[in-house]
Amino acid sequence: MNTESSAIASKLDPSKIILKSGAHEPPEKGELVTESAEMCFMEAVSQLAGEKWTDHPKCVCESFGFLRGVNDRIRDDDLRTRALGPLYFVVLGTRTESRALFDKRVYMLRDWTIRTEIVRLLRRLKREGDARHIESIAPIVDYETLEAARATLRTMRDEARRERDEKIAELRKKGAAIAASADIADIAAIADIAAPITKKLIAIWPKLVEIRKAQGYWPAREYAYSELYAAVHQAIEEQRKAHPEYTDEWIASLHGIVRKLAETKS
Repeated sequence: MNTESSAIASKLDPSKIILKSGAHEPPEKGELVTESAEMCFMEAVSQLAGEKWTDHPKCVCESFGFLRGVNDRIRDDDLRTRALGPLYFVVLGTRTESRALFDKRVYMLRDWTIRTEIVRLLRRLKREGDARHIESIAPIVDYETLEAARATLRTMRDEARRERDEKIAELRKKGAAIAASADIADIAAIADIAAPITKKLIAIWPKLVEIRKAQGYWPAREYAYSELYAAVHQAIEEQRKAHPEYTDEWIASLHGIVRKLAETKS
């Protein structure tokens, strides 16, 4: 333990830290680390543990490394802090030299991802048959059971892709007559059966065509990706606001698996 860092870390009030996405530069040498410093979840843990500034604190088992991804994928600071803040002292001290314990925690995490989180998502999408199918998979406890689960998911993915292609073909047929005799903007008439991302593509299509003609493929591609990426996140944010219970359920589930992993000692 770095004693100088410990003295600095003791000044931190965990309840006042606002977590940020990404990696951050440490404060200047000798500068007091306060709650206003920009830090991600793991950087905060390193400071609370009295370690040097890092997003790979030595006191945390690397099986909890997935929390770095959780930290960075959440776009809202308040939500990120609400989801991860209560877990600082849950993961602190979980480091192990046992490869068997590390592997056990990793397989537990995979099992939670597939047999809990994917099932919860499928039920939200009203795909009860698929949810039950995944629930019937044997618990993931080793490489063999993990591969069996992956094989099931691959089969379901292929079936979903076929279903998607059939819907796209149907959409194209319904839109063909409109596109043949009307301006591209009129294709919005079929947007009621299209996904939100398709609606956005319809909206930006005229400008996309202009950019493609004037500047070429790559600028048009960059414009399309930027607009569609923003549309996806907007749709996610709208869903989150419309259904706060989804967020509450996910946070409770996340806290549950992290605590379960931390409590697993052998």
